[in-house]
Amino acid sequence: MLRPSYISAELFHFLGRPAPFDHERNYSLLKTVLASGCVSHPPHEVGWGKISYALDLSKRLAKEEMLVPTVTCYCDIPYEQLAPHTSKYGAFGLSFSRHHLTQIGARPVTYVPCRPDDWRGVFTGHTLLKELEATFLGVHEQRTLLSEGVDPPSRSVSLGQPPSSTLEALTKAEHTLALRVLAFLKPYESTLDDADPSYYYSEREWRKLGNLLFEPKDVLRIIVHESFVARAKDEMAEFRALICPAPA
Repeated sequence: MLRPSYISAELFHFLGRPAPFDHERNYSLLKTVLASGCVSHPPHEVGWGKISYALDLSKRLAKEEMLVPTVTCYCDIPYEQLAPHTSKYGAFGLSFSRHHLTQIGARPVTYVPCRPDDWRGVFTGHTLLKELEATFLGVHEQRTLLSEGVDPPSRSVSLGQPPSSTLEALTKAEHTLALRVLAFLKPYESTLDDADPSYYYSEREWRKLGNLLFEPKDVLRIIVHESFVARAKDEMAEFRALICPAPA
């Protein structure tokens, strides 16, 4: 059976978001990632990384600033159709099997379409984000109040087990909302043209909590700018057969 052209069996991670056209920088980062066997989140320490999140209750969920998780990101875009993505995230990256990534906890984000004029709708994107934000804040505040005077404060979460107290229920609810729901939420401006850099829906993003450790055998493809192909094959002989030019 033929695979539809819009489906990819491999997911790509690119390294040039801060400076997509600084090819030397991004090539150097690619070599570092391959040498360390680690795709990492900030502060980019080698290892499986921390599974956590930074919380700033003065910020908004709609801006992706209230809760910032420690994740690594991948795109579900066929190789031949990567050109718009590499124009935003640079022409240097690597790919892994979708099945391998799901085995270690990666999954697609949940996109939330928002419009400038949808603030008053009951079931619109902005209302959903406000309701999720209010729910999380309420759980967080109540959990914090109940934790006062508990020595030490309870933050344990038993996987798959129902909580046995109000405090455990609130702790589990906060943990689940933060790391299993909000960490995988991606708001986007739905009225933008699909070629706009801020039209995030077209990125088909997947996320994995923490870092990704890998062996050379786990890598399916290595992407470099076309002007770096010969150099990369010379300097990274172990991966020579996997090196491909970034689609233009």
